[in-house]
Amino acid sequence: MPWLYYERTDFDSIEALNDFDYTVSDSESLYFKLAQYDIEGNLVHIHDLKDQLLLCERSVGDVEKIKKFGTNFFKSCKINLKTFVDASSETYFYELYLVNSTGSGNPNEKLKYDDIPVAIKNYRAADGTFPNQDFS
Repeated sequence: MPWLYYERTDFDSIEALNDFDYTVSDSESLYFKLAQYDIEGNLVHIHDLKDQLLLCERSVGDVEKIKKFGTNFFKSCKINLKTFVDASSETYFYELYLVNSTGSGNPNEKLKYDDIPVAIKNYRAADGTFPNQDFS
């Protein structure tokens, strides 16, 4: 289940969990999976990452940029929250994984999913604090 925020004391353990090696070319796209959980924390589905995390208007180029190795992507927009909040729809949480393989091309190769922590900088906790603002 994804975390809503990270305590400063969690930072070292997150870094240790994500100590992995990749060999990629500068034009290669990375392969991501997105785990979808319901409000109770039950795994609903695992999807290929497409544009599910892009809430702003987007182009095909934007979708490709988020998967390119060595690319920073930033997009800012104003959205109407009513578009995303509907009493008749379910709430889901997502966790992002980078799919790691040896690149052998062997179809029977066991793939490894490396968790990618995502900090929502403007997340406000119940006590009114912004616990994710210290992460860069």
